Amino acid sequence: METDIFSGKKFLLVEDQESISSMYKKFFERSGAEVMVAPRGTEALEILKDHAFDLIFLDRNLGADMDGFQVLEHIRQNEKTKSTAVVILSNLALKDDEIAFIEKHNVAGYYTKASVPLNVLEEAVTAIVRDR
Repeated sequence: METDIFSGKKFLLVEDQESISSMYKKFFERSGAEVMVAPRGTEALEILKDHAFDLIFLDRNLGADMDGFQVLEHIRQNEKTKSTAVVILSNLALKDDEIAFIEKHNVAGYYTKASVPLNVLEEAVTAIVRDR
């Protein structure tokens, strides 16, 4: 892993499980990214009012106040964030209507947390932020 591959990049990680958010945060920070974490959808939307990001990692199943797809709708409806790259991370397989939903909302990638190795996610994120 290159230590500065994401130098100068800002990521928002919207994840309600602290162990998972801590793992991803440490991983991407070691690669040079600045990472902010929001454990709930409403908190993520508040952060997005004051901060711009190169990439948003969004858990599909946030639990408490709103799910990841609801957060995604808000992101895409906001002029300031509508073109920000979004990667969905989940432990759930997608249904056909959910695939159509994420395609409609221009999601840069969908990854199953339990089955995607961090180095594979890093390669995908590298391509996403490089292309923006």
